[in-house]
Amino acid sequence: MPEANELTVFPEGLMSTAGVAYLIVLFAAGFLTNFVSTGTVNTGTILLYLLACFLSLAGGLYLFYPRRKQIAIAALTILAVSGLTVLKATFDTNPVSQRAQELVIYFLGAWPFLFFIQINTPKVRERLLKTLAIGLFGLCAFGIFQGIFANTLPLSLFALRGDLAFNVGDDQFRPTGLTGNPIIFSSILVFASAFFAALWLEKRKVRFLLALISSLVANYVTYTRASIVLAIPVLLLVGLF
Repeated sequence: MPEANELTVFPEGLMSTAGVAYLIVLFAAGFLTNFVSTGTVNTGTILLYLLACFLSLAGGLYLFYPRRKQIAIAALTILAVSGLTVLKATFDTNPVSQRAQELVIYFLGAWPFLFFIQINTPKVRERLLKTLAIGLFGLCAFGIFQGIFANTLPLSLFALRGDLAFNVGDDQFRPTGLTGNPIIFSSILVFASAFFAALWLEKRKVRFLLALISSLVANYVTYTRASIVLAIPVLLLVGLF
């Protein structure tokens, strides 16, 4: 059976739209949760889980097609880590409900990558990368905005509905990008720095350099020291490879 060079399980247009929608909801989930109410369940969580389930299903179905060695290794790595995660949950001492929740969050976060790693169509890949770049830059800009106006913005622009804000001192909120907490946000910003650095090194366009600087500034105003330090070796590795 010949190697599958294109996405053939579902129509290309459908998969491209689903992938873009997943990324958009991923970046906007906090805003949907706070400002688009659907009762007790977070709107962003519902949409994100539905799209994640669809992409995970598609990615799993693609595994039945022959794949290049690099893609096969990446897919096997995801599956192996998934198995270890299940094994850990089996022997964990936390309550069953908490272990089940952690597994659901892991699988709906990791398994969509079974779809993304198998994208071979240049047009689809370019569309997804552009969406990723815009979304990451939007988060960086929002984080800087939170940092500048930390003393004046309402709580709904700092913490998810039902959560408490993270403070610096007694009266200043720490930027979260509405991702949940500053640590999660700063981890995303480290990834954003690596992503924009790679784009700038490849294309040498000023907009990618400005996006890289914005990611570093946003990381700085989160007051998360570990991620600020982590950004240095990450950027060095991007420069080397």
